[in-house]
Amino acid sequence: MILDRERTEGILKGRLIETYGLGAGLETARVVLPSVLSDFEKTVLASPDGEAEELYRLEDGKAEILLKGKRKEPGKRRIIITEIIFNGAKTELL
Repeated sequence: MILDRERTEGILKGRLIETYGLGAGLETARVVLPSVLSDFEKTVLASPDGEAEELYRLEDGKAEILLKGKRKEPGKRRIIITEIIFNGAKTELL
């Protein structure tokens, strides 16, 4: 399955809540996810073949996010996420 940015953000928010607890997880998601997802989008769009993977580690060491994705269509500015690995575990993309 492939995901758009909104669904990816929802999945990652859930994983951060599981890792940090409700309050801290929501705050971490609010602060971290916009920049992670924007950076990943730029990385994919800059990739010559339109595919990329990028690893993001949170400063406190509690979370590590590996994203894999590709451009939706050649020349389009939207990307799709093809895989999420959170703290070493592959996330089901349901």
